[in-house]
Amino acid sequence: MEKITIIDVAKKAGVGKSTVSRVLNNDENVKEETKIKVLEVIKELNYTPSTNARGMRTSSTRVIGIVASRLDSPSEIRAIRGMLEVIYGKGYDVVLVESLFDDEKTKEHIGMLINKKVEGIIIFAKSGMKYDYLKSLKMPIIMMAQEVEGFTSIVYDDYGAIEKIMDYFYKKNKRKIAYIGVDLSDETTGKKRYEAYKNFVEKNNMKNISVFSDFSYKTAYEKAKEILENKVEVIVCATDNISLGIRKYLSDKNIENIEVSGVGNNELIEFIYKNYVSVNLSFKQAGIKAGELIFDIIDDKECENLITMESQLILG
Repeated sequence: MEKITIIDVAKKAGVGKSTVSRVLNNDENVKEETKIKVLEVIKELNYTPSTNARGMRTSSTRVIGIVASRLDSPSEIRAIRGMLEVIYGKGYDVVLVESLFDDEKTKEHIGMLINKKVEGIIIFAKSGMKYDYLKSLKMPIIMMAQEVEGFTSIVYDDYGAIEKIMDYFYKKNKRKIAYIGVDLSDETTGKKRYEAYKNFVEKNNMKNISVFSDFSYKTAYEKAKEILENKVEVIVCATDNISLGIRKYLSDKNIENIEVSGVGNNELIEFIYKNYVSVNLSFKQAGIKAGELIFDIIDDKECENLITMESQLILG
């Protein structure tokens, strides 16, 4: 007679084998109904756990790795907070590292996390970076903010965010709308957000008034003069951080007849300014989703390859 394995139990119970292992080791984070179902299957199949199976809990690190791009990014920090709520809630710890958009540093960090035997990794992915070397790893991996083929990816509604802002100002009869974005090599914040602006102005026979900066409010401040040479009514910014630089310039020059918008629903802008337009990209909700999905993958559950978070126009 063929020996019953932990995989047989997991399949019969409709859970992942790691869940069966947690039940065997009295993991308090397993739902009671799941525990009962697994124990019933164990009894039905007359399964006897091996010494190795009983030791799985002690060999497990119960650690999740997070590779952030920039720890000074308000959007990433909000997403990370969402992840931590879920990960800590499961009784796991976190190793958090920062890549600074550097390919080699990212690879070093991932190598370190693998050596530490983390049970899963959540990566804030970089446009253009190749992650094929990770496909051979027997490890749950989630990509944040960029769609990466071959991995579960959680992305934001970058195109829809700018489209919502443009539509809002257009309905207010604003036609001289400028745009300040970031490098188009950035697939999401750069390319997708600019494409939304470009397509909108072309569709509505408006002038394309676009300038490109980096993510800093200081550079945006310096670019403001160039934009204002076009006598614009509105300046749409790719991020809220950029809009802070534009607003500071307008304030310093006592210019009050130009409206400014950003993307990200930054709490600082809401605190400083009474009138503001932004888009909530659901950063924290994305982090929560990532935290939930990493455990679904650990438990061998099927997951969608691409999850796009909802965006919402915010008017203050």
